[in-house]
Amino acid sequence: DWLRSLSPALLRRVLRRWIMAHLQSPMPPTSRHIEEIITKIHTLETPPRWTTQGGINLHFKHGVLHMALPPRLEVHHWPRWEGEERTVSPGDEIDLIGGWRLILSPISGEDARARFKDPDIWHSFIDADSIVGELTLRTRQKGDTFIAFGHTHPRPLRLHMSDLRIPRCVRGQLPLLCDDEKILWGAGCRIADTAKITRKTKSALEIRVIPPAT
Repeated sequence: DWLRSLSPALLRRVLRRWIMAHLQSPMPPTSRHIEEIITKIHTLETPPRWTTQGGINLHFKHGVLHMALPPRLEVHHWPRWEGEERTVSPGDEIDLIGGWRLILSPISGEDARARFKDPDIWHSFIDADSIVGELTLRTRQKGDTFIAFGHTHPRPLRLHMSDLRIPRCVRGQLPLLCDDEKILWGAGCRIADTAKITRKTKSALEIRVIPPAT
């Protein structure tokens, strides 16, 4: 009843923060998923249990909404990189392990703002003006920290990967996009909050991870 009493804008904010802060799901909460959950909350005929299109399991119990993570992705469902650290540029296409590809495309800030509202686990956008120095592709290094999207303070990258339930056997091979100062993006880790798209973004970088053809 408390959730139903909130204004639509406040309810969206509460749900988004709840998912990001507590579940730390590999699938970021998209606008589509948030709206689906809100519809269920306001529907009296809502079944006691259901699964969103993003694979998030929800259920009502004694008037309380509970949420559970989607199943852990198997190793072969993760893009991996085993090459040496290398400099990359917008427009590059990089071949990863197992037929996966990483594509970096320059786009305008206006396009990024329009499309950033509905991000995907393998599809992200970062503010190109947030890039300091060279753009590099590498894997995890000892002592790496990361300011995850929606957070304000850096945390050890190993803890962030653990929160996301990324299998230990792939954590050291996940491709990371970095500049001279920080990690901007990591496969399955979302973007860094310091690289997020804002109203002031003039140019952006679209990051796409393409799975192998089946």
